[in-house]
Amino acid sequence: MKAIWTKYIGPTNFRGSRVKASAEGVSVTVGYDDGLNRDDAHDRAALALCAKMGWPGGLVRGGRPDGCGNVYTFDADCNRVANPTPSYAEQDKARKAAGGVR
Repeated sequence: MKAIWTKYIGPTNFRGSRVKASAEGVSVTVGYDDGLNRDDAHDRAALALCAKMGWPGGLVRGGRPDGCGNVYTFDADCNRVANPTPSYAEQDKARKAAGGVR
């Protein structure tokens, strides 16, 4: 499975803001389009990398743990992993039923 990481790169004296997408030692950097929201700007960089590498398929977006960009993987039904952890709403309901305060 491939993973694409995007990262925001702030402006310098010579260049405007950019978003860099990287995977498997290959990267693409695209200008940050101020007309887009944050996620759309990162999506654009991830899709540019897919086009460069010839990778087809839909992407699933998630946030990076450092908060500096996104991580993308390809949506493939055959590789899904079932997660038995209850949803946040179910966890909150169970806490309230147990008398916990949140």
